[in-house]
Amino acid sequence: MKYTLKEFVVMLQKHDWSYQYSEDSKYWERGRKQAEEISKARRYFKENCVEHAAIASVLFDEYRPVGI
Repeated sequence: MKYTLKEFVVMLQKHDWSYQYSEDSKYWERGRKQAEEISKARRYFKENCVEHAAIASVLFDEYRPVGI
C-alpha cells in the first residue's frame, strides 16, 4: 500500500496513544491495529522516499505523547 504524508498525519491524529492501558480488549485491539498501520507507513517511507521518511519521523515524534 502507498501512503502520503497527509494520510500519515491523519493516522497520527486519530491514533489512541494510550491503547496499551485499556482494560477493554476492543479498544486495545483497535489501538494495536492503528499502531501497526503507523509502523507500516513509516516503513513505506523509509523504503520508498528518504525525504518523506525524515518528515514522517519528525511528525511521529511531535504527535507521540511524552513517555509513550
